[in-house]
Amino acid sequence: RRSSDLDTKESMLAIITDITEYKKAEETIQENKIKFSTVLEHAPVLISITEIISGKYIEVNEYAVNVSEYSRNEIIGHTSAEIGWMNLENRRLLINVLQEKGKIEGLEMQFHTKMGKSLYGIVNGQKVIINNKECLLTVTTDITERKRAENILEEISDKLQKVYDNSQVFILIVDLNSSTYVDVNDYTLKVSGYTREEVIGSKTYELGWITPQARNELLQTFLEHGKVIGQEISLQSKTGLLKYGLVNGQKIVLDNKECILYIITDITDRKKSEIIIKESFIIIEREKQEKVALINSTEDFIWSLNTELQLIDANESFLLNIKRNTGIQLQKGDYLLKNELFLENEMSIWKEMYDDALNGNTVKKEYKEILKNHSENWLELIMQPIYIDKLKAGIACFGRNITKRKLADKAIQESEYKYRSLVETAQELVWKSDKNGCY
Repeated sequence: RRSSDLDTKESMLAIITDITEYKKAEETIQENKIKFSTVLEHAPVLISITEIISGKYIEVNEYAVNVSEYSRNEIIGHTSAEIGWMNLENRRLLINVLQEKGKIEGLEMQFHTKMGKSLYGIVNGQKVIINNKECLLTVTTDITERKRAENILEEISDKLQKVYDNSQVFILIVDLNSSTYVDVNDYTLKVSGYTREEVIGSKTYELGWITPQARNELLQTFLEHGKVIGQEISLQSKTGLLKYGLVNGQKIVLDNKECILYIITDITDRKKSEIIIKESFIIIEREKQEKVALINSTEDFIWSLNTELQLIDANESFLLNIKRNTGIQLQKGDYLLKNELFLENEMSIWKEMYDDALNGNTVKKEYKEILKNHSENWLELIMQPIYIDKLKAGIACFGRNITKRKLADKAIQESEYKYRSLVETAQELVWKSDKNGCY
């Protein structure tokens, strides 16, 4: 309008300022506040805001309250050192790192709950301005369980390392592709005589510890079966001392390399014992054969029975005598009181002798046996009980044919009888004197 119109009429002057961007900014800030509040209250991390100068808490999230076991009233307005959540030294460390680097990244720290439990966390933080005051916003990830697991693993690792180093077995790790030694335990070094510097990095065929033949056998087994189980090999120390081992091997991955883990049990003493036992068995077997040959070469009868009167063993003379007299070929385990082995009334005599020996007595007897052709045989018999670990196990029997001696004794008796009869009936004087002329 013209100015004259304004002078004569009542008017209103309105000035409109465009605050669209301001309102949008306000809404954004409000949204950010809501988002921050949501994150603050529900994030599974410990979030806190403290004044940099005083160190007092001005805000903590609910997760931090629950984990620390302190109430919000116990935390807000107090320092971490005052409530015992963090010691003063760690608080100073946080501020020093913030001042030096402008922020805190991945700093591991220890905390203490109200109930005295130790917790571990990874702290990230940065400087913020709140109410014109410099503050420190920290976000701490609870790694307590991970830390405990790491400690357990470290303890297990230490124990395994001690087992590895102190085990009385040879432990070797060999690179599968290059055949170089990656690691060996202390016991291997001690027995082999090589130093760690000599072993690590050297080829298996460069050292004489695993003999070439044993190495080839192990590789062949591994290529065929993918592992080695209970394979016996020979080993040789640096000084040439021969050892024997029982190998178990398995493929492992170490530092992204395919390797073979060999665990070798020292069986040298056992092997030596086996050799001694084997040699002893050879000697025993030879002596046994010699004794059997000696026993079989005699004309005397030697046999043994168990407590059931079954034949345990017998020499050839005994077996031949039985076969000659009865036609029966005795075998080990045969019952020796069978009817077909005896004439009438003989079995009872033999049973009595066997029973007497089984009762613990030594039986000595001269026995006249009547053969099937009705001829006579005189036997000198000795029977003794056999004991094993103080338990009665059977009877050892010895027999000798004394028929010739008996016939000679009988002939002598008959000659003496004839001589006495002649002397008593002779008409002449008959006397007997020694070389000195004595009657």
